[in-house]
Amino acid sequence: MLSLHIPGVLLEVLLYAIARKLILLPKSSGMGDLLLGILAIGVIFTIRKYLMSPQEREISLSRIYNLKSSKIEEDKDEII
Repeated sequence: MLSLHIPGVLLEVLLYAIARKLILLPKSSGMGDLLLGILAIGVIFTIRKYLMSPQEREISLSRIYNLKSSKIEEDKDEII
């Protein structure tokens, strides 16, 4: 995921990592960890909305990989 040096991809990786950490929080951890994770996700969404241009927001990890896979399929069709 981090092989692409695009700001939008970096933010998506951070979102996935923080969300995964929130899901896997042990019950013994305090409410502070949960609130800190929620605050971090809110900050990332704020950064995406106000500090990234619309062109940067359109670039997402899923779109990039879907474009790559469709190009590979087109190349396979041309070979056959």
